[in-house]
Amino acid sequence: MATRALFTDTVFVFVACAVVYTSAVQTLDALDDRLLTVEKILNKVLIGRNTGNLTDLIDGSVKIAPGLLDRGYPPVMFYAERSSSISGISTGFILKFNNVYTNVGGHYYPADGVFIAPVDGMYLFHWQFITGTTANGYTGLKVNGSWKARSYTDNRSLDVSANMAIVEVKAKQHVWVETFTSGMYMYQYSSFSGVLINIT
Repeated sequence: MATRALFTDTVFVFVACAVVYTSAVQTLDALDDRLLTVEKILNKVLIGRNTGNLTDLIDGSVKIAPGLLDRGYPPVMFYAERSSSISGISTGFILKFNNVYTNVGGHYYPADGVFIAPVDGMYLFHWQFITGTTANGYTGLKVNGSWKARSYTDNRSLDVSANMAIVEVKAKQHVWVETFTSGMYMYQYSSFSGVLINIT
């Protein structure tokens, strides 16, 4: 009887261990599946494809796609007006809007009339030019010396021209509004503004 009881107990322990082992294996398989899913998601988000593994990301074997981790970059925007009128403006003159109302990030420099892009991205710029009666008003938006948009106004008293452009700008490139005719008059309240709308 004692031998039979011992055998029964042994079988019970063996079965219990088998059940525990099977359950543990199933749990590990489930965890492995979940980890694989997480790896695929992370790789898809960080490098643009669902291959590789977490070890590759940690040791730097896989390069993270530029800009994908910068979506939370602080906002960049500015708005400035001209506080007083100026006359006798020559061609190639960078208009300086010295009365700054908004300059989030501090990337617009009113003393120079220049905005310096902090990151690669798509930017929206708008400018308004109010002229007097001395000459037609020809102004345009330049990025690192290249024309991106232009605007024109007649030489009538307080005539207004405005334009808006969405431009791809690289980090550290300069953006400004420039004239391309001489003898112009710029009335106060002329303005220049810009905002970063997307990082590229």
